[in-house]
Amino acid sequence: MTPIRGRQHRPAIRMADRFGERGVALPMALILLVVLSTMAAAVLAVGTSETNIASNLVRSAQALYMAEAGIEAAFAAINVDPTSILAGAPATLTNYAVASPGAPLATYGNYAVQYRAVGAAGSNTVEVVATGTTSNTGLGRATRTIRAFMTNTYTAVDAVRSDQGMQISGNAAVSGACGSVHSNAGLQFQGSSSTIAVNATSTGTVSTSGSSSPTIGGTQISGVPRRPVPPISAASALTAAETQAKNAYSAGATPPNIYLLNADGTIQQSSVSGSPPVVTYATIAGPLSNNGTWDNLKYRQPSGPNPATWEAGLTPGGAAPTISGIFYVTGNAAVKSGGSWTATVIATGDIDVTGSPTITSVLTDTIFVAGDDIDVSGSPTLQDGIMAAHDDVEISGSPTMTGYIVAEGTVDISGNPTITFGCGMNPPLTGSLWIIGWGY
Repeated sequence: MTPIRGRQHRPAIRMADRFGERGVALPMALILLVVLSTMAAAVLAVGTSETNIASNLVRSAQALYMAEAGIEAAFAAINVDPTSILAGAPATLTNYAVASPGAPLATYGNYAVQYRAVGAAGSNTVEVVATGTTSNTGLGRATRTIRAFMTNTYTAVDAVRSDQGMQISGNAAVSGACGSVHSNAGLQFQGSSSTIAVNATSTGTVSTSGSSSPTIGGTQISGVPRRPVPPISAASALTAAETQAKNAYSAGATPPNIYLLNADGTIQQSSVSGSPPVVTYATIAGPLSNNGTWDNLKYRQPSGPNPATWEAGLTPGGAAPTISGIFYVTGNAAVKSGGSWTATVIATGDIDVTGSPTITSVLTDTIFVAGDDIDVSGSPTLQDGIMAAHDDVEISGSPTMTGYIVAEGTVDISGNPTITFGCGMNPPLTGSLWIIGWGY
């Protein structure tokens, strides 16, 4: 028989193939295992890193919220008595005791608060620094710090502002970068040809009646939100005057004179001494009798329900007092004089102006502060200062004024005043506590 050669060789080839593959599977399996193990380790490392990053972000956010809570706690603590707390703030950062965080905030951490005065004493502005710290964990703690500046200093953006109604029936000329008028009630132009450089706004309604044709340089808007009006008091103004005197003394400058024109007819003059400085008063005249005079000042005794009155100027348009300074009147004040006078007048009652003096302020950016009303029927020139009344302001004269008018009551302008307010004045008026700036 002839052998079949193909069939005799095929088994040999298959056996050779099998012997060539022997030992390959194990190394391949090991290599695959190493690759998979490396990939698993990398995935686990990335997962752990992402977890740590997320945890750090959470703790950082919690620390930030704790710091914000510290700012809020400081605001609440200062707002209990802002005037005295702000005035007594230390010059350097000092720990400030505030309420601890309540539940559930306390479970996430705590905050610490420090504060210091900003600017000169009496600026009523403080810097508050709050540091939030999270509770300790296996990954540690996180801290964040926020700084905020708080003040209760009143900043005006209107040349005339009233907390109640306002009526303008004269021919007022209100100019300057802040030459606006605003009422927290209603604002009415009645028979007026006034010129308002910027805006005429009101929380109530801005209206015109009769032959009114005011010229409004900006906009006339009704229904705007209420704007703050500071509490105005003669006592607070006197405190500010004394602070100004003490600051000047500490700086080596000559303090302004403060004169107390008392209800009993006596006149007292201030002096400053000591460290820290103290303001004291000594009697320099009086008690004057009814209609008694001293240095172009006239005293009128109380009569029935009417308080005492001190008049500046012995006759209408007569000479102004020769002394200059800050005059604090217990009762009513009347300015009848002409000429030049360097003075600020503060009265616990009314201030009436019938004369035509040129008055330059002594108390920072302040001409008149009245515990009741201010009534101007004369034509004074009021330089670098404000008129502020606890009740009403009425102008039927023709004053020329650089500054602004603010009243807790109403404002009624029926004369021909010229009021120029270019913003930026800082009289010692205080309002609600507010945060003027903050950052990390």
